[in-house]
Amino acid sequence: MNPFFAAIAPEFSGDDPAPFLAMAAARMDARHFGALYPQAEAYLAAHLMALAHRSANSGGGGGVVGAVKSASTGGVSVSYGIDGSIGVGDSSLASTAYGLEYLAILKSIPLARLIRA
Repeated sequence: MNPFFAAIAPEFSGDDPAPFLAMAAARMDARHFGALYPQAEAYLAAHLMALAHRSANSGGGGGVVGAVKSASTGGVSVSYGIDGSIGVGDSSLASTAYGLEYLAILKSIPLARLIRA
């Protein structure tokens, strides 16, 4: 079990993060992350879990991408979007706070442009 996951994503305490940690680990090379690997793995796994929960809560379509840009309550309207400063390859990561933290770690590593989730 990742030592950071529970602290990073307490809202998933009732869920089993093992499959998501395995998916995150499969997308990462520990040699590139060094000491930051456990944190990066936890953030990427939490991002993947957040996307899975979002997809499950929206009928399982999985098409919702981006952070909420606007919302209203009367007629129930929600708009999603991606910050223009985020690269196209990073747009999925930018759709959750966990993905943004993973990106921050990734971009702090000199060879980060060569490894993407």
